[in-house]
Amino acid sequence: MKGIIAKYLSYRGYGFINVEGEDKDVFFHMSKFPGSRLPVQGQVLEFKLVETPKGHEAQDIRVIDLDGAIEQEISGFSTSTDLTELRGVGPKYVELLNRSKVHNVKELSSYTPEILYTNLISINEETGITKKPPTLSHVEKWVEQASLVLQEA
Repeated sequence: MKGIIAKYLSYRGYGFINVEGEDKDVFFHMSKFPGSRLPVQGQVLEFKLVETPKGHEAQDIRVIDLDGAIEQEISGFSTSTDLTELRGVGPKYVELLNRSKVHNVKELSSYTPEILYTNLISINEETGITKKPPTLSHVEKWVEQASLVLQEA
């Protein structure tokens, strides 16, 4: 079964997947999410739907990339170019991006700016990493720069 993460509550460790044709979103727990990556709103997932005493639950979750191929686990964070090479990304923003599970330009280029912006603001509200969080315009420019860097490589 396939669906899109509609909501993820990091402080609770669970979220909900929107599945086309289902009346209710499907519950998932972080312990059922693959590897060391955190769920991100808007991610496309493939999963097995299991009936539990509390209702439907997603298990055997796999993250699917935009082409439909199963995403490979990233070994280390040095794949592609460092985030600090992008204009406007300083140490505080790198920390904020890393908390959002964005560690390099390859990962950054795969995000929709609006979704990443929402995640960054949410994480900054929880952690207070920076007093001046990025604007949507900043995030759009970062994603664009990251895409250009990858095209040049």
